Amino acid sequence: MCSSDLRDPTATAGVVAELRRLGPGAFLILPATEARFIRQTASFPPTWERKIRAAMAAEPGVRQVVNNPDAAVFQARHPVVTHRPAPNLHVAPPVQPSTIWTPIGLLALAGAVLLLGARELVRVAMPGRRSLMRPLALAASPAVLLLLIAVIERFRVIS
Repeated sequence: MCSSDLRDPTATAGVVAELRRLGPGAFLILPATEARFIRQTASFPPTWERKIRAAMAAEPGVRQVVNNPDAAVFQARHPVVTHRPAPNLHVAPPVQPSTIWTPIGLLALAGAVLLLGARELVRVAMPGRRSLMRPLALAASPAVLLLLIAVIERFRVIS
């Protein structure tokens, strides 16, 4: 649909063709909020929403799924398929590669979150015990380093 057709709500051929091209799972959703938005920002006429809803409902190749004051939903009518190809059930899903660093990374994440969370708790809730902040931060450093190594290794395995 070209940009000059956008202001003409009765020019629905491009919209219908695109719905057909996208297949049976494609829907055109016309929410009332979107119509208000384009009226305010793009100076569309106040009757644009009503006219495009009526034009789409009148299209013989389109089925109106929902129509209420909040939104209208349309779907292209597709011919009923009498023969569907049988799904190939013998294809196994691809296995995600794993390394020893996956569980180590999870443990490092848990340790870093616990230690850094404890540090923040000391900082916020126990101002008299600020001497614990440095040891907690130092104890979290190896966990953060292990986590970083695990993430880098994970990206190397995935790519």
